[in-house]
Amino acid sequence: VPPPDAPYYTVQGRATLKFYDYGAALPPGPTWELLTTAFTDIVHVHQADRMIGKEKVYTQDLDAGAGALWLSVEPEANMTWGIFGLAVRGAGSFLRRWDNVEFALDVEESMVAPGKVGTVYLSRL
Repeated sequence: VPPPDAPYYTVQGRATLKFYDYGAALPPGPTWELLTTAFTDIVHVHQADRMIGKEKVYTQDLDAGAGALWLSVEPEANMTWGIFGLAVRGAGSFLRRWDNVEFALDVEESMVAPGKVGTVYLSRL
């Protein structure tokens, strides 16, 4: 099912996620591998309450000559690894509901420091 034409909002824990700028279709297997790799790194390597501080990029190679997938976060000053983890989980929920497509997603914190805390992108390089 293709995503809606308008932005799609969902709540994931204490974060509100706004999905928009839908793009080209992405291969499901590598897309899920990328999300799993990113989520595992976030949960097992980083402390949930620590600020991200600077852009973080995860990549997943595709078949020879097909490029790579790219998941990145552009954090604001108050985005934590825990909130990024909620965004990645929310991205997985989005892709289970709608087609595997490129997107941008704004992350808003609803508890500690209300407001936008970052933007996450999923796309093909």
